[in-house]
Amino acid sequence: MSDRQNTIICFFDPKSPRITAYQIHEWLHNKMHLQESDIRLIQFGGPHHTVYINFINNELMIVVLQPIQETLEYHHENGELSIVNVEIAGMGIRRVRVANVPMEVPDGKLRDVLSYYGEVKRITGELWSQVYRYSASNGIRLVDIGLNKHIPSHMTIVDNRVLISYAGQPSTCYGCGETGHQINDCPHRRKAESKRTVTDVNTWAHVVKRGAERVENKEKDERETATLSNQNEREEEGEERRPSDRDKDRRTHEELMALGDLESSTTAAINPYVEDAHSSEVGCGMDTKRRKEDAAEPGERDMEQN
Repeated sequence: MSDRQNTIICFFDPKSPRITAYQIHEWLHNKMHLQESDIRLIQFGGPHHTVYINFINNELMIVVLQPIQETLEYHHENGELSIVNVEIAGMGIRRVRVANVPMEVPDGKLRDVLSYYGEVKRITGELWSQVYRYSASNGIRLVDIGLNKHIPSHMTIVDNRVLISYAGQPSTCYGCGETGHQINDCPHRRKAESKRTVTDVNTWAHVVKRGAERVENKEKDERETATLSNQNEREEEGEERRPSDRDKDRRTHEELMALGDLESSTTAAINPYVEDAHSSEVGCGMDTKRRKEDAAEPGERDMEQN
């Protein structure tokens, strides 16, 4: 569709009843209020489920698309209601909706960033519809831009993560901004994780994941600390029950010293009795000799004296 210029596409629900060419012409007149001089082509694709409408210029196409808000309704003759999606064919002029931009960010800064993707025609602010009490700005910037390349659905502008959408925008990765994959399958993310150089994205999912990992690591450390403490306690109890060899030697030495002291005290206590007994024996021997001498006859004593 990149070769189509100044063209919009209407996608009808393929499950809806068949719509005739006449009904589509009337629907375009009633819904878009198109004049014959405004268009150059009405082309059907498939079994009347896709309709291409080519305008005479980009400016008129943007004016027609402005009140559509990307969808229209089609009421069938049987009363059934179908939703018709409307988008711009190819690159061409697109109306880009930029959300989450603070009002303090000037349009000039937004123009500088988006000029990389094409020529910025106009920047306006989207208002709350008339069904609401206040028709003030809703904070969404509307940028009409002639695209040279598709814009990622997420980008950072003046430190603000903004959301970008427009008709025909391909799905892009939230992490790298490229097409063809989502952040869970991002090859750049897997490559960075393998090198341990992943930069955390401050989304709620990442915050919850990091919190769960911290809790799990803390519980693991507490279990390891408790196990080590129990082992130390068991080792200390074992040391108390089983004294070391040095303690055994010390106790043996003390026991031997105590036995030596006991032997010395016993000997000292017994010695006086031994000495008394010996003295008694000596005394008894001398008394016996005297008695013998006294009992001898006088003649014998005289002989001995002579």
